Amino acid sequence: MQYLLIPVFCLFGGVFYGKTAVKTEAVQEKHTLTLYVSKKCKYCKKVLRYAKENHISLVIKDVKKSKNKKVLMELAKKGQVPCLFIDGKPMHESDDIIEYLKDHK
Repeated sequence: MQYLLIPVFCLFGGVFYGKTAVKTEAVQEKHTLTLYVSKKCKYCKKVLRYAKENHISLVIKDVKKSKNKKVLMELAKKGQVPCLFIDGKPMHESDDIIEYLKDHK
């Protein structure tokens, strides 16, 4: 859980900073398998085909949408697809992603 320090004003004057739990998009994706793809990418198609053939549920985000691309760049520090987020950590390379999916069905 991420926390933000927010100012809280006291009746007796002064300010203290309290912690407030805030779920961001990055935190919400932490425990799901989220795959960032481009529909034109042959490596993305390879991973999607494997997931479909093996009935593996993934949250798919197309980087054609600027919001998805921005989140990918922010979290993975690069825009390479396919990119599978596992416990909040990015995994690139289609063969590595497929191997992970095979081992964690």
